[in-house]
Amino acid sequence: MIKIKIKFSNTKDVLNFVSLSNEFNGDILVSYGHIDFDGKSTVGMMNIPINKILTVQINSVNPDEEKKFYKIIREYEIN
Repeated sequence: MIKIKIKFSNTKDVLNFVSLSNEFNGDILVSYGHIDFDGKSTVGMMNIPINKILTVQINSVNPDEEKKFYKIIREYEIN
């Protein structure tokens, strides 16, 4: 499991993230506070707040897949 903090600047970022998530063989959980969203669901992710700090949890049985996906979404990561 990999857990990172991200932020989306606009709706296009959210849609790109969902597209990337759907290419991943595992689960993507996006959290804002105590609310969780399926990172692969366009409808669910359209409820994500823009310009807010979110937590992404990447889960796969294959740790290499997790690392690969992390590298792809690093553009959204905040420190």
